[in-house]
Amino acid sequence: MLEIKNLHVRYGETEIVRDLSFNLDKNEVITLVGPTGSGKTTILLALAGLLPIFKGHIASPTWRVSPANQIPTEKRSIGMVFQDFALFPHLTVAQNVGFKINNHNKINYWLSLLGLNDVKNEKPGSLSGGQKQRVALARTLMHDPTYVLLDEPLSNLDASLKETLRWEIRDALKTSGVSAIWVTHDQQEAMSVGDKIGVLDSGHLVQLDRPEICYGEPKNKFVAKFLGEASFLMGELDNEVAQTEVGGVKIMNSRKYSKNISILTRPWDFQLEVVDNGNGTVDWVHFEGASKLAKISLKKGNTVLVRIHSNTEISAGNEVLVKLNKDKCFVAFPK
Repeated sequence: MLEIKNLHVRYGETEIVRDLSFNLDKNEVITLVGPTGSGKTTILLALAGLLPIFKGHIASPTWRVSPANQIPTEKRSIGMVFQDFALFPHLTVAQNVGFKINNHNKINYWLSLLGLNDVKNEKPGSLSGGQKQRVALARTLMHDPTYVLLDEPLSNLDASLKETLRWEIRDALKTSGVSAIWVTHDQQEAMSVGDKIGVLDSGHLVQLDRPEICYGEPKNKFVAKFLGEASFLMGELDNEVAQTEVGGVKIMNSRKYSKNISILTRPWDFQLEVVDNGNGTVDWVHFEGASKLAKISLKKGNTVLVRIHSNTEISAGNEVLVKLNKDKCFVAFPK
């Protein structure tokens, strides 16, 4: 286990990471996501020993880092995978993977696992971006690190490669039994590969939990909006049910709230029908392949995002009848 406790990290006099605490368990992948400047990469650099810590500690079963005891990178049993691959251009794929290790069986194992056998004699200049990232990961895992830190590992790749490669990297980490912290700016990537996802804002860890919890039960409106398309519908709470201008809905943990609440909705939470005299008007419609996203202005002042199948005929200016999914229990926040 890697323990991060009350960690503070500075650049000069500017504090970038504030009071960060979490544990990384054995064979666990934690993804960290947040806006630009939220401290994601700074956290990795501090964990790797490339930045000193100002307060708090980082501890593994074999070492402990504190402001008074800064342990160098090479003694932390940590591997890093960078967004720019950091390969040796004059070495072949096999030589990169086996750098400083003379174990051909082990080299062949990782070449095979990551689908690199066909290019093992090629040099990095002739490889695709996806192949380069597989080489970088294989080289890291060859050294049997206890932990792997991945800094935006897919950011330099084409969109068509990202989805496939994210699963290949996750599978390789799980096969090796190594724990990992994976930093990304891509919310979908973070939610799909992480056993847990941590959402950062201005150096603070706002929420750390399973992706389903962070998305479905966000701690606050920032997390709700950052992790996906979100609208907030005003409602009046009566016991466990809130009345809104599109109908009554059940509210999760309703006893926490007073009468007036703000209800989190996602675009698929709605049903939409074009009618002559509805409860809303379509402001715009965006075609997005398998679905369309529409912005609806409701007659009492709320604005919501609604997602519908792409074959639904709908245009800006249409009058619509909007209904909420009454089978769902919704998350709410104080108004």
